[in-house]
Amino acid sequence: MSERWEPRDLLGHAFLPGGVRASYIVDGCRGELFFADVGSRAAAADALASLRVHQERWGAIVGDVTGENFRGFRSTGAGLGSATVARIGARVAGVYRDTPFSAQNALLIDLARNLTSERTAP
Repeated sequence: MSERWEPRDLLGHAFLPGGVRASYIVDGCRGELFFADVGSRAAAADALASLRVHQERWGAIVGDVTGENFRGFRSTGAGLGSATVARIGARVAGVYRDTPFSAQNALLIDLARNLTSERTAP
């Protein structure tokens, strides 16, 4: 696994003003995880909607995803490959590249759990 901070325009998008990207190998498949704290739930919802429009232009939305602490979509396309992207509170997070949707979902569930418990920890 590798991890790096990107100070601006995460994935080249101004609506993701900076965040973290991490590379993973899951079941022999390379995956990239990203998340950006955009400041508020409303800003995260707007950023997720903008990313969805972008993905619709360059690929296809193949479904919606919901979890205990997140809501988002799945897509396929030339840019990100297969991707699962979601809003987690004031953050936008996603997993993309060669990992299967089931692995992407598992990574987002873990990330959502960790980010949510981080906010509620004493």
